[in-house]
Amino acid sequence: MKIAHLINRYPKISHAFIQREIVAVEKEGVEVVRWGVRRPSEPALDALDAAEAKKTHVLLDAGAAGLFRAFFRACVSRPLLFLRALVRAIRLGFASERGLLRRFVYLGATGAVAEPPAPASN
Repeated sequence: MKIAHLINRYPKISHAFIQREIVAVEKEGVEVVRWGVRRPSEPALDALDAAEAKKTHVLLDAGAAGLFRAFFRACVSRPLLFLRALVRAIRLGFASERGLLRRFVYLGATGAVAEPPAPASN
């Protein structure tokens, strides 16, 4: 089994509990793919944080072009699932104060999370 862990910035000083949970899940034989939206603003404090940073893929490292490619790949490779997600994004976007564009960015990010790059680039 493989699962994704997505958090805004990972690892951070305050994420010790998340690291413990990931380690416990991995001990049960589940692969955990780590995703951060952005890089942490503070440097790694210890070897465990540094190791976690190397294992973490960062969405915004791909830039707008990379997120657009992921968006397009998801549309082409899984058209029915993509259409369902698009409809949901539109509904949520119109009902949200944050708007439709942000929902499209989230939808593009899900395409990137679905197909992570081979090695994390840290």
